[in-house]
Amino acid sequence: MSVSTTYLNPGNFITTDNSKANTLTSGPFITVLIGQRTSAGTVAAEVLTSVFSASDAGTKFGVGSMVHEMVKEWYVKNTVSQLKVIALDDAAGTAGTQTLTVTGTATAAGTVFMYVNGTLFRVGVASGDTPTVIGDAIAAAINADVDLPCTAANVTGTVTCTAKNKGTIGNDIDYRFNYDVNNEAFPAAVSVAVATGVTGATDPDVADAIAVLPDEVYKMIVTPYTDTSNLALFDTEFTRRWEPTVKLYGFALSAYTGTASAVATWGDTKNDQYLTVMDNGKSTMMPAYLRAATTGSQVALNAENDPSLKFSNLEITGDGDVEADRRNKTAKNTLLNSGIGTHKITADGTVYIDRLVTTYKTNVNGSPDNSYRNLNTITQLQDFNLGWETKADSLYARGKLAHDGTTFGSAAGAISNESSIAADLVGYYEDLVTLGRVEDSDTFAESVTVTIDTSLGRATIKCSPKFVGQFYQTDTTVTFLI
Repeated sequence: MSVSTTYLNPGNFITTDNSKANTLTSGPFITVLIGQRTSAGTVAAEVLTSVFSASDAGTKFGVGSMVHEMVKEWYVKNTVSQLKVIALDDAAGTAGTQTLTVTGTATAAGTVFMYVNGTLFRVGVASGDTPTVIGDAIAAAINADVDLPCTAANVTGTVTCTAKNKGTIGNDIDYRFNYDVNNEAFPAAVSVAVATGVTGATDPDVADAIAVLPDEVYKMIVTPYTDTSNLALFDTEFTRRWEPTVKLYGFALSAYTGTASAVATWGDTKNDQYLTVMDNGKSTMMPAYLRAATTGSQVALNAENDPSLKFSNLEITGDGDVEADRRNKTAKNTLLNSGIGTHKITADGTVYIDRLVTTYKTNVNGSPDNSYRNLNTITQLQDFNLGWETKADSLYARGKLAHDGTTFGSAAGAISNESSIAADLVGYYEDLVTLGRVEDSDTFAESVTVTIDTSLGRATIKCSPKFVGQFYQTDTTVTFLI
């Protein structure tokens, strides 16, 4: 504030004003991850908690819990972005089980190559080992790795693996043997069959997690749940958060497993610009809830650096489908048109994000609408809106409002009018042009209108930013000559 004209003591007085020095735009990309804890965790359910490493999550939410496993996958690819967790207790549901049934007495020494969610265990077998002995060894290997989302118990060669969390997570845990068919095989006369035991059922309701979210900006929520009721709760919450008087924004990200037809059919039932779902394939060893976590980690890392840069060619953890089940271009195109994001798998089996879209496909009248097709549209809107709010908060924190046409004296203080507000917004836009996030400043400037109502203390602003697009295709015609 300026020195009062009634302050008569001599001196050289300096007022510091930071209103034009704020170079931050939309703030950090903070993600909230939701999932289930176990009773071993030190942090109670339904508490928004910062996490800083996979081991930190294990302590806070229980080693091998759904949330712990998701945080582990997150930190493989992203150790930079801010991550918070809301852990939920299991609902009054059922823990899923699967059985690993050993048959045959080994006639030669060998190795049982077992994979649990893609983690390889080499279980040694001696000649003469019976199903009971081999089952004991399999169960011991599983129980020795406390990071796994399951425990195991053997009874005469039938190993029952039980999920640490109740609900559908138990159905997603992947158990298989001899994944590398060219180099792995059962010991002579031995085999192990995998079968569903008890079907896991009843996931928690995310309403309690949403209820403890403060009214602060969380740009993404990673969720393992894709049931209709929980997704509807997220839709309601994000619709609220994008209201002009709330301005908290955000979107949900998850993943879905199945055949291409099943995933596309499921996607066709969704129509939400605040929901992005990654196709998890059909035969991958990675459960969908972990695919959501690793996909989210790359989205957060890259959107924070540049919300306009496409989410493609970003490596994510876990394996892909076996070659026979991999999506071809026709299947991928169907999935994208059904509102499902796609991945690609290189020759060495590495998985990359291919393209991320939202599930939004039609407007309120049921007509086709591509306005929210790309996830980047949501991240760009978040960035633009929050950046302008930050700028406006700095410029107009203690200002006056007047109409164009009046010349005020030097003692009038900070007064904004239609022209100055429009100039501020255009200046903000030009800063984004420099960053490569929007284009065509001249057309934007022409789109800006400012209407002032001094009785309300309100400036009503309208503008039409032109976001830069994402480079997905080239279309070249080659007309050859001979």
